[in-house]
Amino acid sequence: MLPRDDYKYFSFQCWKEGIARYTDYQAARLAATKYRASQEFRALKDYRSFADVAETTYEGIFQQLLTQKLGESKREVVYSFGAAEGLLLDKINPRWRSRYFVEKFDLGKLFP
Repeated sequence: MLPRDDYKYFSFQCWKEGIARYTDYQAARLAATKYRASQEFRALKDYRSFADVAETTYEGIFQQLLTQKLGESKREVVYSFGAAEGLLLDKINPRWRSRYFVEKFDLGKLFP
């Protein structure tokens, strides 16, 4: 549906920025299970647990997909869209991350 150059730009941004958002979620999720923050860190006024950060990041991805409007969000739509693609790839092609830097700039190449 997009002109070739627009599709290439959209694909690149999902590959780059969307997977960055996906990585934010995965890092928080992993930290929630493998790391215990120090007592000093937990005592900070704005402290949030890694589990809470993972949950709100995950929920935010899908809330943005449901509510954002392309005309208003513009290029920021790629954050949630690309992150959701990463989560979908986890389900249908669990080895996709090993090909991320081989099939550069287009997550579509990683779908079976």
